[in-house]
Amino acid sequence: MKNMRIIAAAVLALSVSGIASAQQSAEEVAAAETVAAAVPAAETPVPAEPAPALVPEQKPVQHQKLSINLDKLAQAQWTYFDKQFDEAKKDKGESLSYLLSDVNAWLSINSDKKDADKVLELKAKIQNELKDYRGAILTYIKHIYAYPNSNVNLTVRSQLAGLVDAKAGKLKGPVNAIAKGSSAEKKSDRLASMLEQMSGETSEFFYQALVQEFVDFSADYPDYPSADKLQRCLAGVFVSRNQPLAAVMAYSKLLSVYPASSMKASVRMDIAAVLSDKLKNYDQAIEIYQDVTNEHPGTPEAAQSYVRIGELSELRKKFSLAVSVYDKIIALYPKSDSAYNAFEAKARIQRKELAMPKEAYDTLNAQADMFKGEARAIKAMLLASEVAQKDIKDFKLSADALDRIAAEYPSSKEAPVALLDEGDIYSEHLGNKDKAKELYERVVGGYAGNSNAKTAQKRIDSLMKQ
Repeated sequence: MKNMRIIAAAVLALSVSGIASAQQSAEEVAAAETVAAAVPAAETPVPAEPAPALVPEQKPVQHQKLSINLDKLAQAQWTYFDKQFDEAKKDKGESLSYLLSDVNAWLSINSDKKDADKVLELKAKIQNELKDYRGAILTYIKHIYAYPNSNVNLTVRSQLAGLVDAKAGKLKGPVNAIAKGSSAEKKSDRLASMLEQMSGETSEFFYQALVQEFVDFSADYPDYPSADKLQRCLAGVFVSRNQPLAAVMAYSKLLSVYPASSMKASVRMDIAAVLSDKLKNYDQAIEIYQDVTNEHPGTPEAAQSYVRIGELSELRKKFSLAVSVYDKIIALYPKSDSAYNAFEAKARIQRKELAMPKEAYDTLNAQADMFKGEARAIKAMLLASEVAQKDIKDFKLSADALDRIAAEYPSSKEAPVALLDEGDIYSEHLGNKDKAKELYERVVGGYAGNSNAKTAQKRIDSLMKQ
């Protein structure tokens, strides 16, 4: 092995030196041949793969751009749709679905072009074939609002009437009312009117198709003046569908996208209502209502927010906080409905939750003071009498509340009853028969002909026998 390495090295040296010239002796040549013969033949080397030929880089083929007239293209597409509809109906499936997607794409960019009314009618027909009856009804209604002067209007109304009769059920009346259309001059105003109406009683029936119509309108008319109002309508659709998270997102979008909206306070209240009523997130709802009271003081929304804070505080069993909120309502909005309700709620908490019946009695009397002269003050005094008798066990306080009714509202239907009840208290609980007789006599003398007068006379007669 060692000899072979030496011989191979010698051969390599000879090949590298390149000295095999004419000066070599015959002996040297012979010796070299002898050495070569002694070395075993090496394997034939695999020839190397030739390098690829260099090809000059070719420039992309320059295709001539088509010259397209968009109006003619739209017309050609409509002609194709109309022709393919009858063929697509035969398989009742994928062809119709594809055709519908094509029609939707066409309408998204050509709704104001010639034949758009016919393409929209075709969309309704396709939806009907696919048994999307609600979508078809909505599309026909949209046709009436979008293209009131269309040549196919009578056909559209006829097709719509048949579908509504067959598929609308109890909503037939409301749907037909919406289908009357709009007299607004602008197409955008007509469509906005349609969306507003459909976001009410019929919103759940048309839910999926209706949501898409809201989205499409937003894309078609991004600068519509009342876009915030429509966004609020969309959120209401989600609420009706019991989709609270989507509703919160839609309301939040309104606040973010339309920061100058005049409905900001109301929309924030809408969000809080969804959080509390649907998601039971009372604490976050309270925070939002508090923001409304701070940022929109003196507004109806602020007053309503205070009420909601009080109600939610009760739900969270934060009764002291609720009472303080009701006090604030009474101070900020005196003689209002909110104040009246706040008095009532405060007295209820004091009586039922805080075991403070005397304070409840005082609250009800304060309520009667603020609303003196109004019939609803009588209700406060009747309740005060009940609290005094049942909870405080103070019959004199109870009698005082009843006496106030008779004194301040003598012509009310409650006055003779209050005098009778007051007389019973003096007779049965306070041991003052003379005072009781005096009260009964006031009923007999002041309310002759009233059934309570007869009752009072019987009680006088009973006292006289004792």
